[in-house]
Amino acid sequence: MNAPPAQSPSHDSTHEQIAECFDRLTAMSQGDRERALAELSAPLRMRVGRLLAADQDHHDPIADAIGALSFSESFGPGHRLGAWRVLREIGAGGMGTVFLADRADGQYTLQAAIKVMRGFPTEDGRRRLRMERQILAELDHPNIARLLDGGETTDGQPYVAMEYVDGTELLDYIAEHRLNRQQRLDLFDRIADAVQHAHQRLVIHRDLKPGNVLVRSDGEAKLLDFGVAKLIDVSIDTDGRHTSTRLWTPGYASPEQKLGQRVTTTTDVYSLGVLLHEMLSGARTVAESHAIDSPQKAPAITVDAELRGIIAMARAEQPTQRYPSVESLREDLRRYGEGRPLRAARDSSWYRMRKFLRRHRTAVAAVTLVIGVLALFVWRLGAERNRALAAEAEAKTHAAAAARSAATARLTLDYVINIFNAADPENTQGRTITPRILVDEAAKQLPSRLGDEPEARRGMQMVLGQLYNALGEPAKAIALLEPALANASVASREDALQLANAVDELAVAQVAVAQDDRASAAKLRSAGLRETWAADDPIEMIKATYQRANAAYIAGDLGTARTGFEAALVKARGAPTIAPDFVDQILILLSDTYNLEGDFPAADRMSTELITRVEQRLPELHPARIRAVKARAKVLNRLGRYDEAEVLLRRAIDNQHVLIGPNGTTLATLINDLGATLSDTGRFREASELLSRSLALSLKASGAGAEADPITLMNLGSTQEGAGDYVTSMATMQRAIALMRRQNATEGSFLLKSNANYARTLALAGHVDEARTLMQSVVTAHKADGKGSEFEWAIETFRLAQIEYLAGRFGDATRLVDAAQPILVEALPAGHPALAAVLGVRGRIALAEDDLELADREFSASRLMQVAAKALPFDLALIDVSRARVAAARGDSDQARAILAPALDLLRDQVLPTEQTRAEGERLALRLNLRPPKP
Repeated sequence: MNAPPAQSPSHDSTHEQIAECFDRLTAMSQGDRERALAELSAPLRMRVGRLLAADQDHHDPIADAIGALSFSESFGPGHRLGAWRVLREIGAGGMGTVFLADRADGQYTLQAAIKVMRGFPTEDGRRRLRMERQILAELDHPNIARLLDGGETTDGQPYVAMEYVDGTELLDYIAEHRLNRQQRLDLFDRIADAVQHAHQRLVIHRDLKPGNVLVRSDGEAKLLDFGVAKLIDVSIDTDGRHTSTRLWTPGYASPEQKLGQRVTTTTDVYSLGVLLHEMLSGARTVAESHAIDSPQKAPAITVDAELRGIIAMARAEQPTQRYPSVESLREDLRRYGEGRPLRAARDSSWYRMRKFLRRHRTAVAAVTLVIGVLALFVWRLGAERNRALAAEAEAKTHAAAAARSAATARLTLDYVINIFNAADPENTQGRTITPRILVDEAAKQLPSRLGDEPEARRGMQMVLGQLYNALGEPAKAIALLEPALANASVASREDALQLANAVDELAVAQVAVAQDDRASAAKLRSAGLRETWAADDPIEMIKATYQRANAAYIAGDLGTARTGFEAALVKARGAPTIAPDFVDQILILLSDTYNLEGDFPAADRMSTELITRVEQRLPELHPARIRAVKARAKVLNRLGRYDEAEVLLRRAIDNQHVLIGPNGTTLATLINDLGATLSDTGRFREASELLSRSLALSLKASGAGAEADPITLMNLGSTQEGAGDYVTSMATMQRAIALMRRQNATEGSFLLKSNANYARTLALAGHVDEARTLMQSVVTAHKADGKGSEFEWAIETFRLAQIEYLAGRFGDATRLVDAAQPILVEALPAGHPALAAVLGVRGRIALAEDDLELADREFSASRLMQVAAKALPFDLALIDVSRARVAAARGDSDQARAILAPALDLLRDQVLPTEQTRAEGERLALRLNLRPPKP
């Protein structure tokens, strides 16, 4: 009997609608269920489909009968639960016993924690375990143990298989690793983020405690045990209220839980307050300590009045007096970390003023630094004036020169005094004076005040250029430094080293605006000055070695750059008087050189050392820490660890915003890096917004008439390509490449990579012949000049293979993949997305040649690799479209539909209809009579 067509609720489907659809579809036959499921709207189909998948029974028969009242002995090592083989018991509580098991069907290697209900499978127990499966199927968060499987034994004993977390209980982890306060707050924030994720999906945990949080060796927390959780919309008692269950843990339960009253999200806020109190103070309340079943092990740390206020508000007796949500609790903790006023604190003018001063102490320090630099300059001018006057008294023949020097000193002193007048309260009229305002005022007055004094003007231009670089405005720095250094004369060692430092500053600014040729020449000029005038100074020779390596790095000569950086680092480590930040800078560029060459273990090692150095020595808002974080994120991106890179970059952006404000090229490049990271993970809309913001910031920092940053422009083009907008992408990339060629005389490594990106877009847009010619030139250049790396050659060779596949030249494509794959396998960590992509291309070639068995093996291997590496759903959807094509080619339309439908739903949400994989999926959906998306 055919089921009536299901309705198609809107995207805002309630849980009542989801539950009704789920109950109705579970009663249908498999064929009727698939047809009814296909009639649902895409969002509702996805959510109901997940619940149906979680509810299916995939178990094989169990050899031995389960005991009627107790089963722990029956489930000894080796016993089967569906596709799982029991290894050992790992815990018991609340609803049942938990076993460690591994996958026994040979499909792939995986361990799971399987919870089986205790004793007789009562209807209430079945309902609660089924609800836990439903809840876990709805939750997808890196800090929540995810659902893997579920079913019932042959005797009707229900079980649920969850991600096995090999970790340490929360408080034990804190004690073993002796976490400081900030580390504990960061760990708590990740736990709270998981709870917030559950609340957003209408789930209340209701049993938050240290025993339900495990922390892995890498510091990642996992929230466990949703066995007593409730879905807010579907688990409503008969009187319409969400009441408490008697299954709660003393000491962590809220007052309303203990009284059996209404349970809301603030119930979890209360438990989080208890958890935060224990993580920070190392002690429980006296009234509750007798009820806790495990001793407190975390060492106590200082908890100030503001943190105590946050904990007290979270643990308020009345739910209305607590934080209204987990997000508001997290926001107050963020405000605490940033030094801003708290919701949990008593408001007053003095309190807000005190928080403001603390929050802006870096800016106050920066203003002080600017004033100090200018004061030092004034002092030096005063000293020159005194010497000039003394010379005038001693030698009448030098009277004219002394008079000129004295006049210059007086003019310069008047100039600096006028700058300081900008900060006079009578002139500011309540306006806050920032370092940027002082520097802008100094630059504005420079022509009129020191226009006739070239030496004084040159010195001040060097000072202001350095300050503009620090403020992230390289265009203004270049405008000051280039004329100051153009005809600078050198009469002494001191002059030469001062000039070399100023030339270094100019090169930094030129790199920031993509003037690579000029920057490389400036680095060589700096090295030459040091070698000529300070050959007997070991520290200056280390700097000269570093600058020559830097020139090679900017020019794309990675081999020469690596050799120079390594030599400079060895010498710098042996020089006790060398500045620590200079060693940091060598580590930054050496890690990036290793990264570009494909030596990822070395890049990982260098960037990890860098982060450790700056964290031990510098406060979080220090510019050097922000630079180090940026370098570390770049390495993590190449390793495919995008989630870690995203966290670092978002924090660096926040810190840069606090340190300098919402302007500058440093902030623009950080936002560019975050946009590129999100683009690599398939989040194209968000990436495009970030990259457009980065472009606007860099143009603003560069001033009127400036051109767009070509690197950010190329990243935006790649994001447009990923989303399937190939026509716009080609135009954006053409503009970026034209800018690169106009700004530089030579074709460096980034221009080669940009040409490769453009070739790939050309091929996807159908211009395969033009794309092949361009990509072949890129591959040849990597092989011929000897300056690049074997890894980069392998990457571009693989991309040429993709173009040959699109052109239908499958033999050439296979040959190129064979050449590139061994190099990529050796360089990249196991499970890297690029390795999965190689298998995907092999599968596509096999499918095009009708070798369905080989295609299925390659696609399945690619998917398993991505699952093991915890790939994003977007990447899995791409490979699932190809798997569906194989199933359809075999004539298995039902399997093809089951694979294709969820994958296509996700792609429709992320990319345009013109995107290659989505277009393939849409064509297959038409052949399979899958319902098209709503307009």
